Amino acid sequence: MSRSGTKPRVLDLLRSTRPGQWIKNALVITVPVAAGSPEVLSPEVLSVVAAFVLVSGGMYTFNDILDKEADRSNPHKKDRPVASGRISAKTAATLTSVCLLSGFVLALVAGTSVFAVLLTYALLVAAYSIELKKLPWLEVAVIAAGFVLRVLAGGIVADAPVTPEFLATMTAGAVLVVLGKRYSELVNSYGHQTTTRASLKRYSTRSLRLGMSASLLATTIAYGYTAVTRYDPEHAWSLLYLFSCVPVLPAGAIFFKQASEGKAESPEKLLVSNRPLALLAALWTGLFALASYLVVA
Repeated sequence: MSRSGTKPRVLDLLRSTRPGQWIKNALVITVPVAAGSPEVLSPEVLSVVAAFVLVSGGMYTFNDILDKEADRSNPHKKDRPVASGRISAKTAATLTSVCLLSGFVLALVAGTSVFAVLLTYALLVAAYSIELKKLPWLEVAVIAAGFVLRVLAGGIVADAPVTPEFLATMTAGAVLVVLGKRYSELVNSYGHQTTTRASLKRYSTRSLRLGMSASLLATTIAYGYTAVTRYDPEHAWSLLYLFSCVPVLPAGAIFFKQASEGKAESPEKLLVSNRPLALLAALWTGLFALASYLVVA
């Protein structure tokens, strides 16, 4: 049953692209920031951010089309615009096409390499929506790869180097976030007949906890190595790289604890609602960005 009126329809179209998830696309600017690039907020970089917003939004809508029947019987997803019938499958398919086409055009203008990265992202997400989301661990790798592809696209468009240690940090951090989300979903699904995700039945809290521990350790080590290799005794400001290591471990530990308590189903909301975590994230961002730009200067 569709709603009448223009405003609700527009809002439902917007909701189907999941604006709450758009913050992930800010990962595009991480490499330009890490390189101290003046291009960080250039029209070219921002257009790539917009391209990822459009394509990821379109793919969320595509996923909702595929899952509309299952979502209708799921208490957590039944109110989504497609599942509830506020948007028809045909309208959702049109929205998906418009988002993808617009995003790909923006990426192509930014360069063929950026377009190739964005196309790879879209194909991975399509494969995830159709089949891979049913496969435990592999689906974690696919989602984490989506984070990393955003990082790579940012490096390409800003012509900024993506160092192996920084890439390792981002990869391990992405895996930690996805595993924490899955752990929370699994914990919160106990006692409920309907789970929010089919793959949850094939996870155990023990295996997810081990995975979270390993990824937290890998993130900490990789970032520590990144900071040490960036330190240069000839540049006093490069000490900020070493200082930026301080908030990394406690932030990871807080996220681990919150995930263990089932509070990390929505990592982006957790980052806003948990004040200590938000402060540590802001501290790290400030120290790392300052070091990157002051050392280059």
